[in-house]
Amino acid sequence: MIMYRDPNYHAKIVIISNKDLINSLYSALLPESESQPRKSGKIHLRKEASDKLIIEISSDHISIFRAMLTSYIRIIDMLKNVSEVSIKTRNS
Repeated sequence: MIMYRDPNYHAKIVIISNKDLINSLYSALLPESESQPRKSGKIHLRKEASDKLIIEISSDHISIFRAMLTSYIRIIDMLKNVSEVSIKTRNS
């Protein structure tokens, strides 16, 4: 009998922003989340409405959890910065 066990470490990141940034983040993060090895941890992405992105990260191992969380935060920050520069460039 196989029993499901909740992972030891779990984080939920909720991003509320404009529709364009949410769509960009979702499009950029989806391939990354689908390529994660299932044994190491789990990533679940979902959009709610047009202005909210929810990212759930879980793992049984603290080192894997930390690496996944850090990677996603860095990607989110980079995409946010690129979006801001792009908006400034268009408005100049």
